[in-house]
Amino acid sequence: MSDTGLVSVEYLATALVASAIIGTLIVVPVATQPQVTEDFEAAVCRIFSENGGSGDCGGSDGPEAVPEQSENPNDMPPTCLVSTTTENSSAKLDVKFVTIEGGYQIKIEEMSDGTLKYTLVGEGEVGAKLSTPTEGAEASAGINGGLSLGDTWIVDPNSEDAAALEQQIRDYALVQIADRASGGWLGGPASFISGNPTPPRDPDVTYTTGSLEVEAEAEASNPLGTDSPEGLDIPGIPSAEASAQAAVNAGGSYTVRNDTSKDGGVVTSYEFELEAGGNARAEASAEVKGNKGSYGAGYDASMKDRVGISYQNGELYEIRITQTRAVNVGPDGKIKLADGQTVSIGADGGTYTTTTMTLNTEGMTPEQIAKMKQWADFTQSGFIAPNLYDMMHDGAPDHLLNDTVTDFSNLAYDEGQLGANTYQKTGADSSIGASEGSGNDKLGFSIDRSISGADLIEATHLSKDPSGNREVVQNEACLQ
Repeated sequence: MSDTGLVSVEYLATALVASAIIGTLIVVPVATQPQVTEDFEAAVCRIFSENGGSGDCGGSDGPEAVPEQSENPNDMPPTCLVSTTTENSSAKLDVKFVTIEGGYQIKIEEMSDGTLKYTLVGEGEVGAKLSTPTEGAEASAGINGGLSLGDTWIVDPNSEDAAALEQQIRDYALVQIADRASGGWLGGPASFISGNPTPPRDPDVTYTTGSLEVEAEAEASNPLGTDSPEGLDIPGIPSAEASAQAAVNAGGSYTVRNDTSKDGGVVTSYEFELEAGGNARAEASAEVKGNKGSYGAGYDASMKDRVGISYQNGELYEIRITQTRAVNVGPDGKIKLADGQTVSIGADGGTYTTTTMTLNTEGMTPEQIAKMKQWADFTQSGFIAPNLYDMMHDGAPDHLLNDTVTDFSNLAYDEGQLGANTYQKTGADSSIGASEGSGNDKLGFSIDRSISGADLIEATHLSKDPSGNREVVQNEACLQ
């Protein structure tokens, strides 16, 4: 057989195979396989090209890279609050046993992902306290209700508008407080006096919080100094006092938060918070030429639990549980100068630890989301959750309340984003004002200003290896 005949047979066989392939592509809808069709057509072109397929036959250069799947947010180390500074300014009016208080708060938070959060809060509070004073001692109990309106702006500190935004928020705060305090009468004049400041852009997050707190305290004191005939004679100190006090408090709040910074639409969160605390303290104080000083030691303990359930476009988006614990024991002192400034002596403000668990529905199976939804129903779970700090180190508890709570706790341990951060508190405060009377017959007015803050000193999180095993490790991204 000649070479020409052999080529003809091979050519015919190849043509038949190519026809079969093309026929298959016709049967399979092209819209479902566009790249496959294009590559096969290019391959056929190269088979029949005279120069052995070196011509321009189109098609892709090779297999396309598989797009990377987005990371499951539950598997990533938590973003941490690195430092926070809160400025409070408030005015308080005492009439008999009723207290009316209002003011504003500016909070600046530095996050470990490099962003800054500016939060402006307008606050109002009404409370009543009844006292039973006796000689050298006093006991009291009170109840307070409050309402807070907050706006949060999330910014890149390196952006051009970061510094301008902070100043705009401060100017805006002064105008808004004047407007709210006067029932809308003084907002315009305050804006004019301050040069009609530019209002900040729309906030990324807005929220409203209603709160209720009950408290009880008892205090006993004994006068000292040369002005006290029964007291200890302390040369050069005419007025001094030794005292001891103890107090307990409990309260709760409900917050509705709308976050427009997320992709996919507004995220609406419903947050429930319970807190309780107690303290006991003994101290000695003295006054010299209008300057008051005190030094003592005390015990202070508090706990705060918050549950946040978030929805996006009507569907469950995220469950977030935050537990804060603080126990501080030690000496500290304060000097309150005649001009109202307060200086702390030998006190570091104490520390507190916040443990957070976040479960996002992204990356979760339908069965896992169903367990989240069951727990998010208060009638099934009561929002009962395990001690998160213990769970990080010891694993999920074997049983809690019922199957709904137990299943959710196991899911939180296996899949949740868990982290624990410890903070060092800082702060200073000052006040001016005057008052007369005490106990249930008090009349007074005061203006208070305080600056408080906290710095991150320790951060850990529950890591997960490819096999799903979990281990507590340092959260290096937060400690850099």
